[in-house]
Amino acid sequence: ISDDFWVIHFARLIGLPLVVVARPGLGTINHTLLTLHAARSAGLHVAAVVINRYPGDAAPFDPSVAANPAQIGLRGKVDRVVLVTDEPDNDVEEATLAPAAETIIAQVPWAQIAGL
Repeated sequence: ISDDFWVIHFARLIGLPLVVVARPGLGTINHTLLTLHAARSAGLHVAAVVINRYPGDAAPFDPSVAANPAQIGLRGKVDRVVLVTDEPDNDVEEATLAPAAETIIAQVPWAQIAGL
């Protein structure tokens, strides 16, 4: 956010459980575990990890991607790992989500995760 006020500071300030968003590719286990360690070291509660743009059935098989969700859950001690598939209708600039992504996101008990 700035040179001396990072996202981790903002997360502590608002006091809500953290949802870490990760990419699906090679290196994600390491990046995600480092992020989880930094968050927990700062006293933050990690409620979930979302792996965004996870390849769908039509994507070429990549064993590193296939193993990521289970490894992040196990090694990161995260109870909830959510996969949001990569679909053309998911567009940040247009603020649109494909129906499948909406369904996946709607199944997560966000209020429960936030302690509301």
